[in-house]
Amino acid sequence: MDPSARIEQRLRNEHQPVLSTIVDAADATAAGFETQHAGQPATTHGDRITEPLRQLLTRTGALAACPAVLADLVAATGESLPAPPVAAPPYVVVASSGPILRATLPQGRLVVLVRVFEAQHTADGVRYVRTDHPPGEPPIRVEFR
Repeated sequence: MDPSARIEQRLRNEHQPVLSTIVDAADATAAGFETQHAGQPATTHGDRITEPLRQLLTRTGALAACPAVLADLVAATGESLPAPPVAAPPYVVVASSGPILRATLPQGRLVVLVRVFEAQHTADGVRYVRTDHPPGEPPIRVEFR
């Protein structure tokens, strides 16, 4: 199994409560969106995602749990971090697409994105749409850059 797939599997198998909390926070954030696209809540204002999502993740403890999740994912690669990660850049970022966990490893920069929102570029600008996925199973993208 390639390292990216192994990391995604570890995240889904070992950290489901954190993923579920992220999904719930994304649902609560999207509840206030002004429009729908293809049956999903949507907004053209990225700032209506990042700060409300960050606040909900903080309130629920999910943001504070992200550094431990990141450390575990790094350990699953057989590596370790030179210092304990924190729930702030450069390790953890809440973006308009969702939380991003990042670590620099010998094989490159590990980037784990929990994609609870999707940016769609249209003729009118950018539209942010709540991703459609099975309950509790948000799209996850793992990359080494």
